[in-house]
Amino acid sequence: LERGVWSGWYWGRARENRIGHEELMAALREAPRRITLLSEVGVLVDGGMRDGEGAYSFAHRTFLEHLAGEAVARVANEDGWDAGGDLCDQKSWHPGWQQALVVAAGRMRDPWRLLEMLADGEGDDKYRHRLWLAGRCLGEVKEGERARELGGRIAGRWLEGPTGGGIQSVHDWPRQVPWEAALETKAVLDVVVEVLLDRLQNDQDGDVRSGAAKALGNLGEKAETERVVEALLERLRKLLLKWRNLEP
Repeated sequence: LERGVWSGWYWGRARENRIGHEELMAALREAPRRITLLSEVGVLVDGGMRDGEGAYSFAHRTFLEHLAGEAVARVANEDGWDAGGDLCDQKSWHPGWQQALVVAAGRMRDPWRLLEMLADGEGDDKYRHRLWLAGRCLGEVKEGERARELGGRIAGRWLEGPTGGGIQSVHDWPRQVPWEAALETKAVLDVVVEVLLDRLQNDQDGDVRSGAAKALGNLGEKAETERVVEALLERLRKLLLKWRNLEP
């Protein structure tokens, strides 16, 4: 089943949740029995017609992404990074591949080549989709010194970059599901909190200061330190004084 998914995705059908009958027959050992079993348990459903033959679809796209990610990791683990690195490099821009690469990062014995490639800024675009994907992948990697160091770099570049640097555009960033796991990495959280505190205390733009305060609030207990609480209280005190001075 993994081989069938890998074949389809490798040749460019990452958005298509369908596998042809003949393709599935070729990919599975004891195919008729296994296809029947997978259909009975609800993994495979009728996918209509594709290229003139009957096709199957996965009941949920998650199955497809998981199998593709497992295939990418297997290639890297068995044949080395060079065997699959170019494919990861080429496909990291593709929305249909992103979750598969996140799964692959968690399954690779050595995920650092993938993470470093995504986080280095080379080949990224204005919106830094590869950096964003690096943050998602980092959440699948076990905590450690290397994860903390890379996490700090990823968070720093994201928050200080041309599109993330304006707090107005990222004040909901800590709520974004793809980054929640990465925020469990201490270095990522430390950098995020440090940048937000700096914006809260020093930025001349009131909207930026308000956005930073909201972002710290969205982090919840993760950012509940004495320093953060004091900074928020000081911001509130200044607002109260400003409003009092505006009273008639």
